Amino acid sequence: MFQLTSQKLTIIPLNLKQLQLLAQDRILLEQSLGLEPFGVKISDPIFEEGFQEAIESYSIPKVTENEARFQWFTSWFIIHRVDNRIVGTIGVAGLPNEQGEVMIGYFTDERYEGQGIMTEAVQLLSDWMFENQDVQSIIADTLVDGIGSQKVLQKNGFVQDGTTDEGLRWRKRR
Repeated sequence: MFQLTSQKLTIIPLNLKQLQLLAQDRILLEQSLGLEPFGVKISDPIFEEGFQEAIESYSIPKVTENEARFQWFTSWFIIHRVDNRIVGTIGVAGLPNEQGEVMIGYFTDERYEGQGIMTEAVQLLSDWMFENQDVQSIIADTLVDGIGSQKVLQKNGFVQDGTTDEGLRWRKRR
């Protein structure tokens, strides 16, 4: 199984079969991966609904179409190695565009916020993406009041690069 590992974390891109299981039952997927059942706690029901919709309408079809490069279209589970449980997700929104840009998004379980986990996960995924010579920059958007997320990006060398309808755009260049 393809994965990226650091001292605290392992991040695993979900393949098609795992995405399909996630769409049905997150706990069964955790068990199939040999993880402690935990159920990622999402305090925002709108985010949870959007995440589920993205799995079904974006990730599953895109991974089906791009099986050889599925890592660029799927959700990656962030696993705390000591606790052996999923503590968040991170993902890429497809292959680099004509300008060499890719976009990432991420979520940390509220019980693990403020522990440097997402900073480490963003670093792992960024390093992996920059191994692809087509990637010239990585983009991430945050809410204006998303200070924690902004700090994660700043610690990883992202700089503010404009605004969006919902907040701020951040960019890390090769």
